[in-house]
Amino acid sequence: MSAPTKRTPAKRSPRAAAKPTPPPAPELTDEGLVALTKESDDEPQPGEVRPVLIGKRGRRGNAPVELVTIFEVDDVEYGIPKNPSAALVLSWLLDVQQLGLSQANAKLGMELLGEAPFAALKASPDLEPDDLRQIFENIGIVFFASENYRKIMEAPNPS
Repeated sequence: MSAPTKRTPAKRSPRAAAKPTPPPAPELTDEGLVALTKESDDEPQPGEVRPVLIGKRGRRGNAPVELVTIFEVDDVEYGIPKNPSAALVLSWLLDVQQLGLSQANAKLGMELLGEAPFAALKASPDLEPDDLRQIFENIGIVFFASENYRKIMEAPNPS
C-alpha cells in the first residue's frame, strides 16, 4: 500500500483573491412591485425603460367575461367576448400580414367562436351561406368595435 499523498491547495492569483464580490440583488417586495406598477404622470426620460408587468395590473379574477350573442341554433345562443383579448388582436394583426385580410378574418372568427359553435353550425341542416356571411359580419362588428382593438390601433407608433 502506498502512503497517502499530501494535497497542496491550488494556487490562486492575488488579483482574484482581492476582487470584491458583488452584493446580492435586492428582492422585489410587494411594495416595490406596487411602486413599479403605479401609473406615472411623468414622461419617461430619453433612454428610460419602465418594465411592463403582464398580468399584474387589473386582474379580473373570477369575473365573468361579457359575451355578445352572434347566432342561435335550435334555441341555443352562441356568442363571443364583447372585448376580445389584446393577445388575440395582436395575433390577428400578424395574421393579416402573413395570410392576408380575408384569411386572417376567417381564422379570427373560428378562434373567437370555438369548436362547439362550429359543430352546431355544421350539424344544422338549416344553415345557409347567407347565415355564415351574417355570422362573420357580426363577429367583425364586435371585434373591430372592441375596447382592446381600439386601444391597440390608437397606440402611438414607436418609430
